[in-house]
Amino acid sequence: MRKVTANDFQEGKWMDYSADGIRIINDVRQVTRPNLDAVTIDMIVVNICVQGKAVVTIDGKKHTLSRNKLLILLPNSIVGSYKWSDDFDCKALVFSLKNIENGVYLCRKIWNDLSYLRQHPVVPLNAEDLQVFRYYYGIATSHITADPVYRHEIICNLIKSLIYQYLLITDRFLTENKQNGNMNSNDELFRRFLELLAFSQGRMRKVAQYAEQLCVTPKQLSAAVKAVSGRTAIDWITENTVKSITNELLYTQKSASKIAGELDFPTISFFGKFFKQHTGFSPRAYREKFGDRKK
Repeated sequence: MRKVTANDFQEGKWMDYSADGIRIINDVRQVTRPNLDAVTIDMIVVNICVQGKAVVTIDGKKHTLSRNKLLILLPNSIVGSYKWSDDFDCKALVFSLKNIENGVYLCRKIWNDLSYLRQHPVVPLNAEDLQVFRYYYGIATSHITADPVYRHEIICNLIKSLIYQYLLITDRFLTENKQNGNMNSNDELFRRFLELLAFSQGRMRKVAQYAEQLCVTPKQLSAAVKAVSGRTAIDWITENTVKSITNELLYTQKSASKIAGELDFPTISFFGKFFKQHTGFSPRAYREKFGDRKK
C-alpha cells in the first residue's frame, strides 16, 4: 500500500503555504482525487469543512464530514474511497508532530487525545470554535510573504496555538460523549489506559501492570486496545517509554544512568539495549546526533 507524506502535496494555487513538512491547503479538492486506491498517510491532516459534505472511508469505516466539522487523519491511518458534494469546500492543515516537537508535554497530550479519537475522527465545531480556526487561518496566510527567516517560525507557533485550541475542543467532545453514554466499554477502557500510560511516563512496561490498575485481565486490556486503536497494548507502552527517554535525552542534562534509574530499568545495560533496539542508537549517540537540533 502506498504511503503518502507531506512531500506528496505539490505546490499550486490551492496551496497557501509549503515548507519543512507543513502544508496549508485552501482547497482540498484540488490535491486529492476520488476513487483512487487506498493509501496510508505518514502525517497529521486537519480538515475543516466550511461548506457541503464528503464521505470518507478511514481504516475501513465510513465517516461523513459536513459543514462546521473537523476531520482528523492521523499517522498510519488508511484512507480509502471518498466522494464529496458539488459544493464541498474544505481547508486542510498538514504537518507531523516533529514540526512542533519542542512542545514536549504538549505532544504527549496530543497523542493521548488523538489516539482515542482515531476511531472518532469527525469532531463538530460550535460557532466560537469555527471563528477561532478561521481567525488563525487568516493570520497564518497573511504572513506567507514575511521574511523567510521568520516566516516558518511564525507558522510553527500558529500551529501550536491551533493545537491548543483543538485540545480544548476534543476535551469537551470526550466529556460530552462520556456523559451521554456514547463510549462503549472498549472505548472507555482504552481512554483510561491512555491516561494511565501518560501518568506512568515510561516507568511501567508490562501489560499486566496496567491491567491490574484498571481492574481487568491482561487479555481483556489487550483485546480492548487492539479493537479501538488497531495496535497492541505493548506497542503503545513501548512507544511511550521510548518517547519518555528521548525527551529526557534531548531536553535535560541528566546522565543515562540517572534516566534509567528514574524509569525503573533494572540496570544501565538493560536500559541501553532497550533503547538501541527501538531507535537504532545508544542513548549517548542519540543525544549527540539530535541534541543540538533542540538548542
